[in-house]
Amino acid sequence: MKLGLFFNAKIFYNIHYAVLGERYLKDNELLFLGSGAADWTYNARLYKLYFRRNCALLLNGDLLIDCGPHIYDFADKNGMPHLYDNVTHVLISHGHPDHFNIENIEKLPRNITVGCEDSIYLKIRHLPLSHIDLPLHTAVKFGDYTVTSVLANHGSTYNFIIETGDGKKIFYGLDSGPFISSTWEELKKHKFDIMILDCTEGKMPNTEGFGHNSVDMVEKQIREIKENGMLTENGIIVASHFSRKSMPGPKKTEKIVREIGAVAAYDGMKINF
Repeated sequence: MKLGLFFNAKIFYNIHYAVLGERYLKDNELLFLGSGAADWTYNARLYKLYFRRNCALLLNGDLLIDCGPHIYDFADKNGMPHLYDNVTHVLISHGHPDHFNIENIEKLPRNITVGCEDSIYLKIRHLPLSHIDLPLHTAVKFGDYTVTSVLANHGSTYNFIIETGDGKKIFYGLDSGPFISSTWEELKKHKFDIMILDCTEGKMPNTEGFGHNSVDMVEKQIREIKENGMLTENGIIVASHFSRKSMPGPKKTEKIVREIGAVAAYDGMKINF
């Protein structure tokens, strides 16, 4: 398992372009397009030296997980104009505007396949795309992947268990507070190479009913994950979806998250697994 950040986007582009044509990512590479919660808006960039985009992921260059307002800003600012050219499938966890942006879905390649619940599909059914329903706790073939949806502790939000063609497993657990019992029972059936957990509320106390995790809640989840043997031998846990108001700067956030046994996500983080 390797973590990487492309400080020089041109070097990153040249290496992957030369090897893979217009694909920026190899197989079993996960790119974090954003790591921030909804309160990271473009206004924050006006007076902050450090900026997190809203959370989204790109797996293997062809599977986009959430499509919020900042995904094209990531590509533009990093000199990667063709980053989404090979996207064929998109998972949408829920309809909140930091995770679901119709204008950006319209910019993606035509005839993509979107996995989401019906209320989201109704908003995009006029577009040239296909829709696959994702019933809870049911493994669904989704392009080269198998996706099982579970219910987050965040209204009607879906979290996703994603299995690659060679059997690697990722859990996408944003936005969610402490998992409901049916979700825990489903998760316990799997061993994950990567688990991505919500850590929106930082050190704030008494956030149990907010639909997001604090650092203490993530620490408790990590203990239960390890006690139940839910990671592969080299599996890692990543904390993400950090609130601008509740979490400190990147160095302090990295330290806080490391102390509870996880890796702190940042925009541009790439995991080879």
